[in-house]
Amino acid sequence: MKYHQEINLDEGQSKAMKEAIHKAQTKFLDMQWDMQSEAEKLVKLLKARPVDESAVMAQMDQVLNREREIKKAQISLLIHIKNLLSEAQQNKLTELRQKPS
Repeated sequence: MKYHQEINLDEGQSKAMKEAIHKAQTKFLDMQWDMQSEAEKLVKLLKARPVDESAVMAQMDQVLNREREIKKAQISLLIHIKNLLSEAQQNKLTELRQKPS
């Protein structure tokens, strides 16, 4: 966390964030692996001659579903981290982010 000192992140908050991020990274790795597998299936279908449009569209749905799951997990992590911060910490973080680097 770039601004952990500036927002006075306490040890408990820091530990909880590290645990949440570690857990999420493991989950993301599995999800990305699954999405890559689905994408490879899509590429294989697109290389066929002729291309089976219905099969490609069904597989595209699988790829998009995996992407959606990843995005939902990312947002869930962000919400979890935000909820670990007090209102004052959140306000200070917003203020720090708006300052030019």
